[in-house]
Formats: sequence, structure tokens, C-alpha cells
Amino acid sequence: CNRNAYGVIRGLVERCLEFMSLSPGHADARTTMSNHEVAVVLVNWRGADDTIGCLAAINALEAPRPLSIVIENGSGDASAGTLREASNLDILIESPVNLGFGGGCNLGIARARAEGAHFVWLLNNDARPEAGALSALLQMARGDPRLAAVGSLMHETADPDLAEGYNGGVIDFCTGQVRRSCNAQEIQYLSGASLLLRLDALAVIG
Repeated sequence: CNRNAYGVIRGLVERCLEFMSLSPGHADARTTMSNHEVAVVLVNWRGADDTIGCLAAINALEAPRPLSIVIENGSGDASAGTLREASNLDILIESPVNLGFGGGCNLGIARARAEGAHFVWLLNNDARPEAGALSALLQMARGDPRLAAVGSLMHETADPDLAEGYNGGVIDFCTGQVRRSCNAQEIQYLSGASLLLRLDALAVIG
């Protein structure tokens, strides 16, 4: 790990925490301390229409309703203005620079922790979760307190009956290549496309 690079990234994240803004209709405060058990984090970069579509799907989820946090990742286009008008968005954090997907997620995770959430759900902004997706993830996580992360089975947008594979896969340690799999028993890693994380576990890992 390049410690200098880590310091720069961490510094950017800390700096961006000073540029947070909330969507209209919500209290203008750094931390609102919600009663949500789960916060969902979407990272937007020049894809406001996708993000709005994902928020609509989140709004239609079965209980429990998550706290929605969107990171506007320095798009430099009209995204911020569009997202400020979103009626089903709880918290909008505007970064003045593009932190990348990981940096944006870290910004959202920090806010989720500050809001008192127990879990954070990282979700691609072009994803359209089914109504029972979050409740299924939570059922799995609550069933075993040793689980730090729970992933999802992904389906093709054009053909929802076609399973694309889990948001993770199998690693070929000889070539370094990875492949997706529909076999949950052989999954060796999970990606952030749809990933429920236990915040207590993240605090331990650091």
C-alpha cells in the first residue's frame, strides 16, 4: 500500500466531508441521526438519470426502508442540480472532486456511520433492486452475526429471468483472472455492485 497515496485519498475524503449538502425538504444539519437500520449508498458520476431510476426502485422496496445517501462524485455536469431536486433522496453529499467509486463509497459509509446505521448497502446507481432484495440481504446478515458482508444475485436488465451471476466470483490464482459464478458455494470475493456491509465489522477491520 502506498502510504502517501493513502494519505492523499484520506485527505480528500476528509475535505469532502466539509462540502456536504442535504436535498431540499430535509434539515440542514451535518448529522440528522436517523432511525434507519440500513443506509444505502449510491455513487453518481455523470449518471443522474440512472441514479434517479435507482432511487425510485429503492423507494419501492419492502420494509425496512433504508436511508438513501447519494454521493455526487465531482461530475462537473448538471448532475448535482438534478439530484438536488430528487424527492426520494434523503442525503446528498457533493464532492468537489471525483474520488473514484471506492472513495465515493467511503464518503457514504462515513455518513452512514454518523447517522447511526448498523448496515450500509453499497449499490450501483444503474441497478434496479427487486422489492425483496434488501429484506433478503438483511435476513441473511441477521441470521449469522459473524457475516461481515452479504452479496446479491445479479440479473440482466433486458431479461430479468436471466441470471448474470453473483456480484463477485471466482479467482484464478494462476492467471489473476476472475469470473462470475451462479454457484454461491464457490464465490471467493464480493464486489460493490450490491453489497450489504455490517458497520461494526468495518470498524474492527479499519
